Amino acid sequence: MPEMTRIGIIKLGLSETLDDADKGVTGAPSLGDVVRATPLLPALAELHPRCRITWVTTPQAAPLLAGAQGIDRLVQWSGGPDQAPRAQDLGTLDLLVNLEKARVVCDWVDQVPAGKRLGFFRHQGQVACREQGGGGQVMAYLAARRNGGPRQPWQSLLLGMIGASWRGQPYALPDYASYEPAHDVGLNYAVGDKWPTKAMPSDKWRELAGLLAASGLKISWQRGHRDLREYLGWIGSCRLLVTQDSLGLHAALAMRRRVVGLFGPTSAEEVCGYGLATFITAGSECSRSPCYGERCAAQQHCMEMMDLEEIRRAALKGLEDDRAE
Repeated sequence: MPEMTRIGIIKLGLSETLDDADKGVTGAPSLGDVVRATPLLPALAELHPRCRITWVTTPQAAPLLAGAQGIDRLVQWSGGPDQAPRAQDLGTLDLLVNLEKARVVCDWVDQVPAGKRLGFFRHQGQVACREQGGGGQVMAYLAARRNGGPRQPWQSLLLGMIGASWRGQPYALPDYASYEPAHDVGLNYAVGDKWPTKAMPSDKWRELAGLLAASGLKISWQRGHRDLREYLGWIGSCRLLVTQDSLGLHAALAMRRRVVGLFGPTSAEEVCGYGLATFITAGSECSRSPCYGERCAAQQHCMEMMDLEEIRRAALKGLEDDRAE
C-alpha cells in the first residue's frame, strides 16, 4: 500500500488566479475563484490515491469548503500578517500548492515545511509560478491573455500546474444540491465589488423578469446577499440560474443546476459549463472586448447590449433539457 501523501492547498481568494495584476490583499475575497479551484481535489486524489489534504482559506470562503469531499482539514486565515496560522501547525507537507499571489501569503508559504512546491511564489519581487514538469504555461497564458491571446478553460491550466490532465473534473462543494427546486428560474443579478462591469443594468433585469414571467415561468430574485449559506440554499432552490460571471455561476454548476451565463468584460471561453450551461456574450463591437476591466472605458457598456430574447429562449431550452433528464 502506498504511503500517505500530505498535501496543502493555499487558496484564500485574495487574488484572482487568472488576474496577472499584483493587487495584494483585498478586503473582499473572490469566492467564485475559490470554487473554481476545487477541481484540484479529484485531480489530486487521482494522482495520489492515499492523500490527506489541508486547505487554507478565508473565513468568508469557509462555508463553500467545509464538508467538501476531499478536504480533510480546513484552516481559516483572513490574510492579515498578524493572524497567519503558524507554519509548523500545518506539519511537514509532501506537496504544497499555492494559488495566491499576494505578497503576505507568498511570504508565509515560504515558511511552511514542504517537500515539493507548486503554484505561485515571489522572485525578486515579481510573481512567478512553479509547475509540474516546468513549462511556464501559466505565466505565459496570463501574459498572452492580457494581449488578447487564445483562451482555454481555467481548470485546464490549474490541473496542468499539478501535472494532471483536464478531463472535466467537477467542482467540489458540500452537499447543497440536496435542496428540492421550488423555482423555475433564479435571477442572480448582483456581482462582487471587484468587477462591477460584469453586471447587466437593473432595468434590463426587470425587463427580463417580465419576459420570463410572461412565458409562464416561476422566477425568484437573488437572496442571501449577507449570508453565504442562505445564498447557496437559494441557488439550490432554482432549477435554472440566469447569472453574470460570478460566484453564482460556479456554485450552480457545482450543484448540477442549469445555467444561462451572461458575459461581457470577461470571456466565456475560460469557463467550463459541464454540459449544463448556455453562455451568452453581449453583442458589443467594442475593440477592447473582453477587457477584464474594473471600469468601463467605452461609450456604451457591453452589458447594456445583452439580447433579452436570446436569454429567454436559452432559459426555456435549459428547462426543457432539465425535464428531459
